[in-house]
Amino acid sequence: MHVWRRLLHVLNSDALRITYLAYFHLLIKYGLIWWETQLGVFLLKKRIIRIMIGVGPRCSCKGLFKRLDLLPVLCLYLLCLMTFVISNLENFQTNSSLNCVYTRHKNQLHKPTANLSCFHKGVTLV
Repeated sequence: MHVWRRLLHVLNSDALRITYLAYFHLLIKYGLIWWETQLGVFLLKKRIIRIMIGVGPRCSCKGLFKRLDLLPVLCLYLLCLMTFVISNLENFQTNSSLNCVYTRHKNQLHKPTANLSCFHKGVTLV
């Protein structure tokens, strides 16, 4: 946090955004879909956004994300997850590969049912 506060006085807003994207955004994006909880990342990202804009700690970040043209953590998580699935599509089964009956859902990905908590906590390849 101290680094971001120092950079606030040295860099302009465009340079701060580029620094954020080059360092923090890539760090988040690298392992976001495998982390069990995104709450800590969410809070840290909000703190950095508030420092970059120069507002107080209780200011709402909803408008700040739009102002900086950045995605919130949940949207970034969904984007990373969809990118992962699309790039590893051969590792997932479709409904038509498991069922001989051709329905309107035949091209959708098959969602395996499992009661194990390891399946519920993150991305697993079938």
